[in-house]
Parts: sequence; structure tokens; C-alpha cells
Amino acid sequence: RTREALSDYSLALNRVDPAADDTPDPAEQTIQMNAFHGLGTVLITTADLPADAGIESARALAERVCGADEAGDGSHLMKLTRACLDKAIALRVALGQTENQQSGSAENKGFTYLRDGDFDGAFRHAKNIEKTGLFAWNELVRALSAEQYESALYIISSEHDGMDVSCN
Repeated sequence: RTREALSDYSLALNRVDPAADDTPDPAEQTIQMNAFHGLGTVLITTADLPADAGIESARALAERVCGADEAGDGSHLMKLTRACLDKAIALRVALGQTENQQSGSAENKGFTYLRDGDFDGAFRHAKNIEKTGLFAWNELVRALSAEQYESALYIISSEHDGMDVSCN
């Protein structure tokens, strides 16, 4: 039901009141935060789906309301996804949520690094999130990325016998 979720979060963002930025109504900000969080998260799961009108429409909406930051590494779609999650995090900050609560959206960014095959980035991101508390999704990202990262280190160390390539 990924396509349905993508459509629902897109509809929620299309209904966001643009004037809400000027009047910080906590209820409106919470709706926005949930919509940005949901759109960002569902965009991760649609990365491999064949594009159709619904997916293209949701991605265009994300471009308009989230605006992908082109800095750094990664695919455009995962940068776009991180931008939507960053909007959710900013709203969590505006709502006065703790770092632990902010990590509810931040932890999902780890999956964007996994999608791009950036296991080092995913592992480092998960370690940063871990500082704010334990989260099941973050632990999964940490475990998956560490497994891939360790495999890469083993290959490197095999290619460079005697060279210390330990990881902290």
C-alpha cells in the first residue's frame, strides 16, 4: 500500500496552510511535521517502484515543498527525501521537541544512505542518532550498515595484508 500512503501524505502536504509559517499554531505545525515525515519516509520505499503519475506527482510536490539540497553525496531522490525529513525535524524543533523526539524523523535518514549504498554514511548517521536514544529503525540501519562496512573493510584488509584498517 506504498502508493496509497504516498498519495495520502502528498494530499496532506497539499492542504498545508502556507500562512502557518507566520502563525505558529502547534496543531498546524504538528500536521505539517507528520506530513513531511511521512512523505520523506515513503519516498524511500518508492525508490525502486516503476514511476507512474502518482509517484511522479509526489516527487514533484516534494521538489516544490522540500527542495533537495544538492550538496553532498547521494542520488537526487535520496537528497530530496532527506530534505523532507529535515523539514519534519525543523518543525519538531519549532514545536519544542527534545533531541530524542527529533530523532523520530532523523533516524529515517539512515535508510537514504543505505538506498544509495553509502554504508559508511549510514553507519555514521546511525551512531549520531544513537546519542539521543535507542530506536528500533536506527538499530536496524546501524546493524545493516556495519555488516556491509565490515565486509568492505575485510576486503580492503585482504587486499592490503599487514595494513591496519581497523574501524572504531
